Amino acid sequence: MKQPFIMYNLIILLSLFIFPSCKNDELDDYLPEPTNSLSGDTLRFISYNVYHFGKNPEYPNGNYEIIANVLKDLKPDVVCLQELDSMTTRTNRVYQVKRLAELNSWNYRYASTIASYMGGSYGIGVVTPHSISRSSFYKLTSVDEQRGFLIVEFPKYIMVSCHLGGDEATRKTQAQELTSRIKELYGNSPKPIFLGGDLNSTPLSDTMKELYRNWVLISGQDNNTLPAGNKCIDYLLMLNQGNKYKVLESKVIGFSTYGNMQVESDHYPVMVTIIIP
Repeated sequence: MKQPFIMYNLIILLSLFIFPSCKNDELDDYLPEPTNSLSGDTLRFISYNVYHFGKNPEYPNGNYEIIANVLKDLKPDVVCLQELDSMTTRTNRVYQVKRLAELNSWNYRYASTIASYMGGSYGIGVVTPHSISRSSFYKLTSVDEQRGFLIVEFPKYIMVSCHLGGDEATRKTQAQELTSRIKELYGNSPKPIFLGGDLNSTPLSDTMKELYRNWVLISGQDNNTLPAGNKCIDYLLMLNQGNKYKVLESKVIGFSTYGNMQVESDHYPVMVTIIIP
């Protein structure tokens, strides 16, 4: 009777080597604590670098309908978007965030981080099925290309969409500037404030540690967000101002019946479902 027991334990031991966890205990202080008694509004947020809708070779004119269907199927409240073209020659003069929003009958906001790019502009945006109260855009200190962040306000919460730079020292400075401006604008606001974006930073980088000083990580840090790379650089966070919350689900969308997530972009969407009072 000992042989099956030994074989079972051998299988368990081998599985630890075959499927290693990327989770790092050093990040435990930044992961959300459950609040089991919390009730209120359930919200679903997504951050997605869409690679100007030009990654999938089967759709040379843009995979707008594919990504629109992928996102609509997830039933989000807000989607933060990065790498959007607007009226460029590269993407046939399409106002991309508007095209995506119209396919789902959603609202949108766009901010050009590079105001003059290939005959149009290039930047970041937000799409949402809900009404938007107001929005604003701020530039960040940049070295490689101009970066910034877009603030979109809703009646009960605020969402910030951003795409940080390619240099670690610059990203840390950008993280400091972003946090400082958000606290300056909304330090006394009772609304919870969320941040979604391609931060170009791994979970234990100096940039993320800088953000962890003021932001709570609500998305996971143990899942790869790049189809072609084994690392996490896309996140959703919440400004740590004492707001109550409960994370119901956090995951990277690596599969959809509406598209091949391996090739729709060079990033996967990151999604969080959260309760706020």
